[in-house]
Amino acid sequence: MAFSGALEVAIRVDGAVGQRPRLEVELAFERGVTAIVGPSGAGKSTLLSAIAGLVPLSAGHIRLDGAALDDVALGVHTAPHRRGVGLVFQSLALFPHLSVQDNVAYGIADRRRGRDEARDWLRRVRAEHLAERRVPTLSGGEAQRVALARALAARPRVLLLDEPFSALDRPLRAALVADLGGLLRGLDIPTLIVTHELADVAGLAARVVGLVAGGVEADGVGPGAATAMTTPTETR
Repeated sequence: MAFSGALEVAIRVDGAVGQRPRLEVELAFERGVTAIVGPSGAGKSTLLSAIAGLVPLSAGHIRLDGAALDDVALGVHTAPHRRGVGLVFQSLALFPHLSVQDNVAYGIADRRRGRDEARDWLRRVRAEHLAERRVPTLSGGEAQRVALARALAARPRVLLLDEPFSALDRPLRAALVADLGGLLRGLDIPTLIVTHELADVAGLAARVVGLVAGGVEADGVGPGAATAMTTPTETR
């Protein structure tokens, strides 16, 4: 897979007038998996939405491979569909009227190869047997695999996962992380996973960024980061 990328985020997203910013961070993400943790309202989903171009910045810039996706001072804003950013929402946002294969093929630019590539991505997430199924018939774990395959089929330069395992029970979350961990670690792009449960990604993330009240409270890098760092809610 010819993925590469480096992401620089130095931004402020304001809240209501007279209130503190919803988010004010300066972070750089190289290739690999980073867990974004913190209590509700810490700014985790706002960070992902800003990177995806779904919320306006009040100040600062976002750069990918040195090119500006956003730069408030220069008036630069790249439309979400032109960013090369793959985003898997907590709700998954799959199309219920399409088959699994057609869901995955939706974001593939080459329509002639779409179905073959969709099958290949389903195979990589170990869900090829679901290709002809409809979304409403899928279990939670099956839908997660399909949503990930759809995001990756578009060949993003950054992958964002917003609470991807929260709807699953703990044993299924652990099994899914173990099953898909090798794929996610091997993508060779910045991959950010927002989670309330650091234990869910302890064997996956090489870096953990802890957010509290819209700012960075902790940042740990290295093979043991996800197991060594407690979440901000546990330390406060």
